[in-house]
Amino acid sequence: MHLALLLLLPTFAFGESEAEMVTFAPGSTTAEFSGTVKGYETKEYRFKAIAGQKLQLKATSPDAKSLVMEVRRAGVLSTQLFDNSKSRDMKADIEIPTTDDYVVRMGIKHSEQDSETQASYQVSLTLPPVKDMMVEAKYLVDQESDGTGHYLAGDKDLVIKRLRVQLEKSGAAHLQVTLEDQTFVLIGTWKHQGAGAVDLVIDSGFGGRKMQGEGVIILDSAGGFQTVDLDVTQLDNGLDRSVTFQAARR
Repeated sequence: MHLALLLLLPTFAFGESEAEMVTFAPGSTTAEFSGTVKGYETKEYRFKAIAGQKLQLKATSPDAKSLVMEVRRAGVLSTQLFDNSKSRDMKADIEIPTTDDYVVRMGIKHSEQDSETQASYQVSLTLPPVKDMMVEAKYLVDQESDGTGHYLAGDKDLVIKRLRVQLEKSGAAHLQVTLEDQTFVLIGTWKHQGAGAVDLVIDSGFGGRKMQGEGVIILDSAGGFQTVDLDVTQLDNGLDRSVTFQAARR
């Protein structure tokens, strides 16, 4: 019992630390952050990851001998995935064991700790492209989100309340757009544009109406979407429409 508890304890003493969310630029699978820790202070950087993702972490520091980097699931007594307390290795390749929130913790090694010791660092964190992740048996992405968005149809500018994006592994795409007083669906196909993004082609929607259009969906590292930018034309009346949407942060 005592041994099991010891294995869960951190490799350095923690000061008060509020986690900073790691953010990825649209279309990117790599995020960078930097900072300085001093004495008994620690800093945490929080991110979401999916089981099976290959996390790549690399830190550089002019004070590497004093710095300890640790990766673990979020939570006080949580599973530790990596720490460099017994070496100066500032790189890690980790397979994420379960879908959850994780933290990178930076601090001063026990052997170096005093009120004056400090260490600066720069960290690069990479998660794999979404195309390597299988969220469900049928879907590559299946997410409904609140957010900020607009639906433009002729001279009408309507606010989008919610958007559901379904990208089937077969290549089919469905977008369910919820406005203030109505909901409609756009249907088409998708293909990978590159890491973190897909091209979208729309060919029908609105109760089977013939539509023609294209756009881009920026995906996030947690198996969902960040933004949608889409332009379509309803062929029976020539009306141009556009959908722009920024999903709420998960």
